Amino acid sequence: MTTEQPADIAPAPPETAQPETAGSLGLCGDPSPARVLHPAVAEKTRWFTHAHLPPHLAAVSAVFTRAMHEVLEHPLAGPQATIALQHLLEAKDAAVRAAISAHDDAG
Repeated sequence: MTTEQPADIAPAPPETAQPETAGSLGLCGDPSPARVLHPAVAEKTRWFTHAHLPPHLAAVSAVFTRAMHEVLEHPLAGPQATIALQHLLEAKDAAVRAAISAHDDAG
């Protein structure tokens, strides 16, 4: 079982840090050497958490978290994988802001 590290705890310095895998991030199947994530990809995944959000916003964010899982399940590599996650992250942020705006307008 993988637990998420609180945001205020700094990661280990790069020279001692272990490579992150999709599994070690608690994002998909078991960790595997073939599933090592590029550090830029691993860094993007941290922004897809939504447990801290109110339920109406977490529901919106969860759609994008599932899409992120789908991206990580495919053997994407190189800068395009990072760009794909960046655009997905930007879309998630915009959708959450739209949900905040809709909630504010309704109440």
